[in-house]
Amino acid sequence: MSGKEKLVKEKSKHLIEETDIVFSDNYLDINKNEYSYAIKHVFCMKGSLSFVVMGKKYTIHPTEEVLLMAHQFIEDVQASSDLQVKSVYFSDRLIKMMLPSPQFGMRLLLAQMQNPVLEMTRKERDLCLNVALAIKARFENTSHKFYYEVLQSAVQTFILDHYDIFARNQKEPLRGMSQTLQLFYKFICLLEKGYYRKQREVNFYAAELCISSKYLSEVSMKVTGHPASYWIDFFTTVEVSCLLMDTSKSVQEVSDALNFTSLSYFSRYVKAKFHISPKSYRKYILGER
Repeated sequence: MSGKEKLVKEKSKHLIEETDIVFSDNYLDINKNEYSYAIKHVFCMKGSLSFVVMGKKYTIHPTEEVLLMAHQFIEDVQASSDLQVKSVYFSDRLIKMMLPSPQFGMRLLLAQMQNPVLEMTRKERDLCLNVALAIKARFENTSHKFYYEVLQSAVQTFILDHYDIFARNQKEPLRGMSQTLQLFYKFICLLEKGYYRKQREVNFYAAELCISSKYLSEVSMKVTGHPASYWIDFFTTVEVSCLLMDTSKSVQEVSDALNFTSLSYFSRYVKAKFHISPKSYRKYILGER
């Protein structure tokens, strides 16, 4: 068995897949279909990279980073001859497993929709890159007794560092937003209030916003590349993961807290999202491997 095959086998024990975290030094990887599932952090180390996202042209230079959501691509790409980048890609599935709450990082997402380019000082860039290197080390160290926990901590630190930089640059989230982005922002605010615990149908949120379900999904697709149902699922699955970590609640109580009609329906939902039963998932995230 090769070293890579052994690493893949070891990660499978932890519900982590080889493609959940990818590191790349090639800017051409950004638009590869094989990485379309990933949230991409691309740091410019040298030179410059110009591109178009959602009809707007951007250029990144050293100490700047571009953050791209899953299924978000760049167009009209122009790279300087001396361009050097360092990138880390996270699978959407991994992020859902790692977040400590559904609201965690959503302001970062909204800020990214306004401007995918993050300006930072060299010190901030180096800090983020060092955390990325820590993630790589944790990701590969599958023999660690607390593999999931230390990897989760590193990923959360990486997200929080980015949120801190975005938050200091974005004081008023609605200022400068297009009407489309404002509408999506209001949709996310409804989810942040916890409506997803009882309401998981798009038509409920559309009614709250006084628009049609079709239009809400069109807005969500235009802004994020995902339909409105994806974001309802996003909040729900992160909450499921958080609640299953609370051993004071039975699986039935977790199901009830999220207003699933039956335990069997809840179990099917968890299996569809995490590829494992609620009880098995709980054992895994609590370290009972």
